[in-house]
Amino acid sequence: MKMIPWEKNSINETANVHFGRKKVNLSLLKNYVRVLLSDVNLISAEFNDTKEVFERSVYYLIETKEKIKFFGLYLPSFEQDNPNEVPNLCIRHGAWDKDKIDKRNLCLDDLKYIDIQTQFFGGDIQSQAIKNINDIYLSLKQGVIFEELHDCVQKREISLEFSFELDGFEFKTSYVPTIEKAAKIESAIEQLHKVISHSDKVEYHPIKGTHRVSIKHSAQSLLEDYAVS
Repeated sequence: MKMIPWEKNSINETANVHFGRKKVNLSLLKNYVRVLLSDVNLISAEFNDTKEVFERSVYYLIETKEKIKFFGLYLPSFEQDNPNEVPNLCIRHGAWDKDKIDKRNLCLDDLKYIDIQTQFFGGDIQSQAIKNINDIYLSLKQGVIFEELHDCVQKREISLEFSFELDGFEFKTSYVPTIEKAAKIESAIEQLHKVISHSDKVEYHPIKGTHRVSIKHSAQSLLEDYAVS
């Protein structure tokens, strides 16, 4: 697993790592941001001297003119020995703020404006998340219908990516919500957002030290090729 420098730990600290002034265009930079936000598929951390591993189940990524925002729910990868003593839900959410970058002078160091928070929960939030995930699963299995919006402003600044994985079932899509409508996807995002919003009102499990995240090989290669020590 590889530590992502801008991933915050349990006391809201972020590693001070810079990636240098290598010039990039906006399209390439946004692609890197998307990879580093959405390609995290495993998260591990220690609780009560036990290492717990969480696997991504569902996420959505929304890009607007101002930001790229990510929201994801992660469930335990393995059966937990003491489920009442450790968290059984991980929520990861954050954004990359385009307003902070100089679009006339883009470089890899602009990745530092990624702001991601990872928190671990149990109890009612976990129960509600499992219910919502199961509801989404049953809905997606029946198929998703995309409707073209005829009376719409043809703005493409907004794009949406949605991914779901559970018990061998996988569904992934991306589209422009100002041009198309997918009622089941929008309903799923609303359910996820309720879980994430509720998490702001309760305490989360503290972890020992930093957590670690695992990303796909393409993102690891990106960091290894361009990171400056």
